[in-house]
Amino acid sequence: MIKQKMTQKAKNQKVNVMVKGNLRHLTYKLHALIKATRMGLKTHKLIKHRPGYIEMEFEGERTQLWKIVKWAKGYRFFSAVDEVMFSFSSANAVKS
Repeated sequence: MIKQKMTQKAKNQKVNVMVKGNLRHLTYKLHALIKATRMGLKTHKLIKHRPGYIEMEFEGERTQLWKIVKWAKGYRFFSAVDEVMFSFSSANAVKS
């Protein structure tokens, strides 16, 4: 049981996604949260930094993380996405 839990944690990763564009922040953030939840991802951040920029961080299986990045690039509901920057990290990485 412990080994299975450790293997599951080792499989999980995080992705940090920065979206730039003409975004309706509340709508975009709400849809991102719903999409991530349906995909079985844990949401760590949904932050509006300044007009036109949203930072998001999700945790889960790498295949699902790639899907949320693809979704972020293709989102068009009341918004126009210009650029999506993302980076992957280990789920158990500690930020200093």
